[in-house]
Amino acid sequence: LGVIFSVKQLLHHLQQVLETHEVNWKHILCFVSSLLVYYKAAQPSLRELLSRLLSSAFESYDLENMITAFLLARQGALEGAGLFLSYSDWFKMSFGGCTGYHASSKKSLVFLLKFLSDLVPFEPPLYLKVHILHPPYVPAKHRNLLMEYVTLAKTRLADLK
Repeated sequence: LGVIFSVKQLLHHLQQVLETHEVNWKHILCFVSSLLVYYKAAQPSLRELLSRLLSSAFESYDLENMITAFLLARQGALEGAGLFLSYSDWFKMSFGGCTGYHASSKKSLVFLLKFLSDLVPFEPPLYLKVHILHPPYVPAKHRNLLMEYVTLAKTRLADLK
């Protein structure tokens, strides 16, 4: 496939498949890793795909696109800093500023924090630490929403020791 299609075309096809089919995530994540390892141009193209997924997720509060974006970003991060952003950098870039996907409304902020909270029982400590050390941007008037998530994440970390 890599010989016949460009990276952009492959990621476009990937997005179409993700939107229209039930997928084997093991195969999808291996495919993303292969693209990153074998094609230098894959990183910016994958970042564009993640941006589109997050934009779509926050426009229509679509949990599927949110899950997909996080899975693909985490897979990319597993390939190492030379091939993709670290998870910490991706999370900060996506949610750390006042122009993040979630910063447009309280509803968007609640959507993000509920998503992160729902993941807490299943999250490895690495991701919980990133979310605590580099929390999403939250306007001062909604700080209590973030603090609820941080407390939940810290409790889970304590349980995991």
